[in-house]
Amino acid sequence: MAVGKEIISAYAGPASVNSFKNVGKVSEEKTHKIKYSQKELELHKMYAEIAKMRTTKLDNNKLKTTLNELKEYPEEWLLPLEMYELVYNSGSKIESDLHKYLEKLKENKKCMCLIEKGLNLFIHVN
Repeated sequence: MAVGKEIISAYAGPASVNSFKNVGKVSEEKTHKIKYSQKELELHKMYAEIAKMRTTKLDNNKLKTTLNELKEYPEEWLLPLEMYELVYNSGSKIESDLHKYLEKLKENKKCMCLIEKGLNLFIHVN
């Protein structure tokens, strides 16, 4: 426990080097390089476009296009949830379409709880 106004420096290693074996040993296993499929890369691009809309102008046409493209990803629940958050309480047609889409996704028991918790998170904040 540090007591005082400020900490000048700190040692990142263990207090007693002799108490720990192989402290400086580098792992022999290398980092696994993930190779994404073309379909996964397209999904990543959609995530990037929606993330950009959070800081720039909201584009309802792009949201509609993305919603149509999401039909190729039947297990994808997070992106439509993020899209719904952007248009929540707007009263727009895309808000209604996204809500219907999320309700349909909730039929899948694997993502039902995740969608409900996500909806509750931003519904109660707003």
